[in-house]
Order: sequence, then C-alpha cells, then structure tokens
Amino acid sequence: MMSIRYKKGFTLLELLVAISIIAILSTVGLVSYTGVQRSARDARRRLELHDLKLALEQYQTITGSYPSTGGAWLGEPTTGGSHILDYIPNIVPTYIKKLPNDPLANTGSCGGSTSAGYWYKSDGIDYKVQLYYTPEGALGTTATNAYFDPSTYCAWQISTPNALNWN
Repeated sequence: MMSIRYKKGFTLLELLVAISIIAILSTVGLVSYTGVQRSARDARRRLELHDLKLALEQYQTITGSYPSTGGAWLGEPTTGGSHILDYIPNIVPTYIKKLPNDPLANTGSCGGSTSAGYWYKSDGIDYKVQLYYTPEGALGTTATNAYFDPSTYCAWQISTPNALNWN
C-alpha cells in the first residue's frame, strides 16, 4: 500500500492572510496609542494651568498684586530661551516648584509655530497665562472648555476677567 505524505507548513495564501491581519491590527493599535498620548499631554496641560492659577492667586493674596511683566509677554519659547525658567517672575520656588514647559514648545500642534508654548503677561493688576499653539485635542468653546481662549486661535488660557481678551 502506498502512503501519502503531506507537506507540513502553510500555503502562501495563508501566510498573506496572517500578515494582512497583523498589519491591520498594528495600524489600529498605533492610531489608538497616538490618540492616548495626545489626550495625556492635554490632561497634563490642564493640570499645569490649574496649578499656575493657584500659584498666581496665592502670590496675589500675599503681595497684593500679580507678578508684573510690565505689560509685555514673556514665554518659554522667547527667542534664545531667555525666559524658559522665569516667564512668570518671582513665583518659583515659593509659590510653585517650577514653571511648566510644554512638550511641544517651539513646534506646536496647530500648524506649527516657533512661538508655541506657555506665555505670561501682567500689569500687576490683571494677568493672562496663554498656552499658545500646543493643545492637541478639541479646543471647544468657553461653554465646553474652561481653558478656551476666545482671543487667539488654537490656544488655552487662564486669566483675570479683564485680561481675557489680551492677545
């Protein structure tokens, strides 16, 4: 009697189907992972804005005014990085351990900008902290996002009421 020997292994079609399935799953996983990273960075930004607001209010309560920039904007992306550590004067380390730096500073996420990152402006009476060109999620409106900046495209902010529309 003659015995039939079967070759062990996969056909080319089976291998192509398996590779296609793996590629599709990898693509879906990568897209989901990227979305999670964006959401995490935005959550960090919200927390940092909240912490800055608390520090500024504490400073104002103790000194009677907000840290002044003489009405000029200071920011982490200032040319040459000259204000990366002190864009809000006299607040570190007494009122906040360190000033936040955005992970996308100087590159931005809304079309790119060398001015992207945290900016601060104050006349001593009012202040505005602007997170310029780096929020990655839906910007929303003032009704859906407490940090929405109505005065500037692609920005979040915290401010006193009189400084809300500074830009």
